[in-house]
Amino acid sequence: MTSLVVEEALARAVPGARAGRLQVVRRDRRARGRGWAELSADAVVAALEAAGAAAVVLARAPSADPGARALPALARIMGRQVVRLPADADGAAWAVGMAAAWEPGEGLARRLQVLVGAAGGAQTLPRRSVGQRARMPAVRPVVLARWAGCAWRPCGRCAGGGLPGAPCGCCGAGVSGAGA
Repeated sequence: MTSLVVEEALARAVPGARAGRLQVVRRDRRARGRGWAELSADAVVAALEAAGAAAVVLARAPSADPGARALPALARIMGRQVVRLPADADGAAWAVGMAAAWEPGEGLARRLQVLVGAAGGAQTLPRRSVGQRARMPAVRPVVLARWAGCAWRPCGRCAGGGLPGAPCGCCGAGVSGAGA
């Protein structure tokens, strides 16, 4: 079974995320509730080793969460596949929740790359008349996983890819609609 590795601040934003396939990298809270402390390199390495060589790491870009920059960096050094989550904490938490609900299988990383493109696209959905951001559509995880497997397109810049018109799930470059 493929494990998904995520840091604690994101995992806590997802109800029930500690159970199942998520390997959570422990992250301390700062004094007086002032956010999250920087990830310990030792905690990251321990979580990656516990998750195994086939683990997929879900992490936001260092610019979105500088305190968690050790997770994607060490994951790449240790040969783990990294899927770049949206910078928006809500979109990232939604993607982690959906990923945790999916069944592992062939093409998991590709499906996750499409998922994060869809989650990042929620930031550009039209706003409702009362100024609220539109919510992500309510789609069963199995249906979304099947769609994501069909929607994936390669990135022209790296070995990753994602949803056409959205950022690549690996490097963040725009994914074109051409190719398969």
